[in-house]
Amino acid sequence: MLVVQVGCEVSRHLLRLIVGRYLELYRRGLSAEAVSKLLFLTLYGAGEPTVRLPERFTIYLKGPFIPIDRLAERCGIDVVRIGDSYYVKRPGDAAAESAAALRRMGLGELAERAVKVVEAYGRKSEEELAELALKMLGLEGDAKALAFNVDLDAYLDFRRKLKEAVRRTKYTDEVEEFPDLFSGV
Repeated sequence: MLVVQVGCEVSRHLLRLIVGRYLELYRRGLSAEAVSKLLFLTLYGAGEPTVRLPERFTIYLKGPFIPIDRLAERCGIDVVRIGDSYYVKRPGDAAAESAAALRRMGLGELAERAVKVVEAYGRKSEEELAELALKMLGLEGDAKALAFNVDLDAYLDFRRKLKEAVRRTKYTDEVEEFPDLFSGV
């Protein structure tokens, strides 16, 4: 599957769409944890992602996380952080403009998925979103500790290669096969 590394323009519109639609529906700001989980569900919810943002997701015990502040600063996104919550001016307009911009870029499916994710999962608590994201990654119970503080893409690559190795039933040297995961060892 082809995965495209997108730039700041797509990131800007995707983040504005998610925050704007959330504010439009629920009339309250959302935390960095919630934004991260909704972005994750948008990008990875349909299986393998087709786009990657300029910032990378990291798996923590609370699920996948992307530094929203760093992404917003890097890309000049006009999402405002007040306290622990994120907001945009004129949320309805921001969401509509961002969805239209993503469609013009040929990313209409991504825009639709983002709206559906916010509508379906927006009411869930941070804990429920984290549980859903970890379950989607196959990280439940004790397995969560194994993937703590790992780059999401490295983990997904590891999982895919491990499944292939098990299917081939040949010996695999994990350190050699997955250098990204064992670089600190």
